[in-house]
Amino acid sequence: MKRLVVFWILAAGVGAGAAITTVEQGERDPESVAAAERTASAEPTAVDDRVTVVENDGEGATTKRVTKTERAKHKAQRAEQQKAKRSPEKASGTSTAEPTPDPTTWRDAPAADAAECPGTSRGIVVDRQWQRAWLCADGAIATVFPITSAASQPDPGTYPIYALDYQSYSNFGDAPSTLDRFVAFTYGKYQGARIAFHAVPYYADGSLAQPLESVGELGRFGETSGCIRVLPDHADLIYGTMQVGDEVRVIS
Repeated sequence: MKRLVVFWILAAGVGAGAAITTVEQGERDPESVAAAERTASAEPTAVDDRVTVVENDGEGATTKRVTKTERAKHKAQRAEQQKAKRSPEKASGTSTAEPTPDPTTWRDAPAADAAECPGTSRGIVVDRQWQRAWLCADGAIATVFPITSAASQPDPGTYPIYALDYQSYSNFGDAPSTLDRFVAFTYGKYQGARIAFHAVPYYADGSLAQPLESVGELGRFGETSGCIRVLPDHADLIYGTMQVGDEVRVIS
């Protein structure tokens, strides 16, 4: 509904209303207006995002109200504590891994170093400490192979190859033996005998001075009188590759 507001304009000398002007207004409830004004001026209501948690310290449970952010942080801390209890060695920085076993063969040695190769285009490096040697070609490592050597000779140094015998013989040891692919590069410092690379010696009955699979074992270091024993295939390789004048470098 609408109400009419009537303004009576009284004119001088006129006894009755000379003109009527009407204005229409929307009907408004005074109480609704007052409530709307109070709502507009009121402060926004804060949202309570707290949750109730129960904590037990071993002596009794307690209840308190915390925010959701505090609750999430608390849960993360508890998870880390439980993880540390399950894995104490990780929390303390210690390890329960098995210790690394002691090296036993030439395969346990660190990588061969091409920088040790002799200055000649072909050469051999002898590493008595690790019972291995490597063949070099133009300063690069061509192949690494196991050896069995003496404990005290040859001394570290560089030696030129001076003889290549397809087959040689030795009277050292318990019985005479045959030494195939004999490549000599120095002399023994005790008896002056030739020191060379050669295949594992064998006796008249065909038996070997040592099992082929044992070549390169660190436990056999010092088993020869001075020569460098190698596997038959490596003896063929050395004999077929090296020439008189090529260098052998002993590094240990």
